[in-house]
Amino acid sequence: MRIKKIVWHNIGSTPDGHTLIEHKELDCEKADVVLFEGPNGVGKSVLMKSVRSALTTPKKGQNFSGLLGDDAVHGYVALSLNTGVHIRRDVNPADSPLTVSSKKLGEQKGPQANRWIGQQFDAESINCEAFLTKDPRERTRLILESIPFEIDKQALSDIVQKDVTKLDGHPLEIVDVVRREVYDRRTEVNRIAKEKRAAAEELSRTIDVATDFYTLDEAIHSFEDEIVATETEAAEKIEHSQIQLANAVKMADEITATAIKTITDVDNGYIEKKREAIAQLQAEIRELEHGRDAAITSEKSLNREAVAKLRADHERERSEILAKRDDATHDSKLKLAELRTKRDGAVAAEAQRKIVTDGLQAAARIEEESRELSNILDKIDEFKNNMLKELPIPGITLEEGEVMIEGKEWDKVPDSRLVKLAIDLGIARSNESDILLIDKAEAIDDTQFETVILPHLQRSGRQCFVGRASVGDGSLKELRIRTI
Repeated sequence: MRIKKIVWHNIGSTPDGHTLIEHKELDCEKADVVLFEGPNGVGKSVLMKSVRSALTTPKKGQNFSGLLGDDAVHGYVALSLNTGVHIRRDVNPADSPLTVSSKKLGEQKGPQANRWIGQQFDAESINCEAFLTKDPRERTRLILESIPFEIDKQALSDIVQKDVTKLDGHPLEIVDVVRREVYDRRTEVNRIAKEKRAAAEELSRTIDVATDFYTLDEAIHSFEDEIVATETEAAEKIEHSQIQLANAVKMADEITATAIKTITDVDNGYIEKKREAIAQLQAEIRELEHGRDAAITSEKSLNREAVAKLRADHERERSEILAKRDDATHDSKLKLAELRTKRDGAVAAEAQRKIVTDGLQAAARIEEESRELSNILDKIDEFKNNMLKELPIPGITLEEGEVMIEGKEWDKVPDSRLVKLAIDLGIARSNESDILLIDKAEAIDDTQFETVILPHLQRSGRQCFVGRASVGDGSLKELRIRTI
């Protein structure tokens, strides 16, 4: 679809309040590019805006009455298309109605005409430079809408080892979301690995590396065995002494009992004889009984003294044995206590060493996961780069939801490159039979415009209308319309 002819009538105003374009006609059916050039104020933008007004649907409450000349009461812009359709935007002080007519359509006005325009022309292609003033989110949306291509979600799922086939959205947005998840995971993994390694290394510095747990344990067992042997020997000596004492006491008791029995048997027989002989011998008998009792008491006393001496000797011997035992084990017990303290420290150190080893091993495992995630990120980037090779707008990428141009942020890209991007976007968004309008093209220098932009527009297959303020030597003093 191309514009064959444009008619402007009473369009635009001069600084002193007169109509800028009273009547002007342009035949442009064979033109690939229609270039409006000249210094500021000669009507380039107003001509562009008027053509744009005929090809766009106004927003709610918007009209194009501002296109009317200051001293005119009525104006219009009329477009004749090569399809036989005629489009006319009337501009009055109060309104700006649109009419679309052809043999096939008849005459359509108001909502019907606006609806037909909306179906035929892309608003962004008709107003390319407006893209440059949009906020980042809207710019991203427009660019993504201009890049309709497929994504192999299964291949991406294989890369990230996770099912992403159910994710919805633009292919680049899906890749961006998946990459962000992997990147965030790697960041978290790196943080955990760093913390674990730092904690393990810090703990490692607090461990007495000279402490040998196993050597200490052997020394402790040696001292414990020595002390047990000494105590066992002392216990055996005491037990032997107790047995000897018991035997001596038993023997003394037996001797005493025998002596008493002998005395009793002898004296009792003698006393009985005396008792039978004469009664007068009672005194003697009593004396003999007294002697007998004294002998028994004496024998018992001697026995008690002997037993007491035996017991005293035994107790002294036992004390000596215990004292020797204590002397023999004192230093060993002190050394044993010292070794046990060291052994306890060694046990704690061994536990800490295990914690350090486990921590370093955990950190190594997590670092390996980080390397795997880095490999996944590289594969995602490769996957994305392969997608971007097919982009209809060269040099455009999407990083974390933001448009990047040749790897640069929007604010760091020259105006000339942004204008070219707006043109490329308009081309990408429109059909090959569509019409493209872009104003403010003076941001691109003359050489680049003539050698790069114009050939680019001619090859696009679109009919392009370009507004460009005069640059260079300033020799152009009035409006010039070139058809190329």
